[in-house]
Amino acid sequence: MRSVHAGLLGQDTLFLLDEVHLSEPFRATLESLAHYRKRSEIGLPNRWQVVAMSATPREKARDDERFSLDKNDEGDERLMVRLRASKPAQLAPEVRVSGLAATKHRTFATVCADHAARFTEPGRRVGVVVNRVDS
Repeated sequence: MRSVHAGLLGQDTLFLLDEVHLSEPFRATLESLAHYRKRSEIGLPNRWQVVAMSATPREKARDDERFSLDKNDEGDERLMVRLRASKPAQLAPEVRVSGLAATKHRTFATVCADHAARFTEPGRRVGVVVNRVDS
């Protein structure tokens, strides 16, 4: 299946590069590939996209690369309800755990879930942000 997977990567892929400033060579490689893809006439829909995401970009993004809302978005009442909604945030105290790695992860997850549960109510969404992928 490797040849099928390679074919799909070349034709039907959305690359989401989070923290792109940490993977600049890969971003540059994908940008070069995009340049060659535009020159070819493959006759298929273009479903190959690269989205570079970073809170600390190295260079100023061009207007056509920056995500923003337009007049159509501003006219969408469902979207405006979400944008205008109150979004309180709270920094929870540091969680200290001990023991083996599996025990630490389980304890940490339980503490986070218990803390988040205090904010739940019908129709409300609660998110938990941590600073490790494993968490």
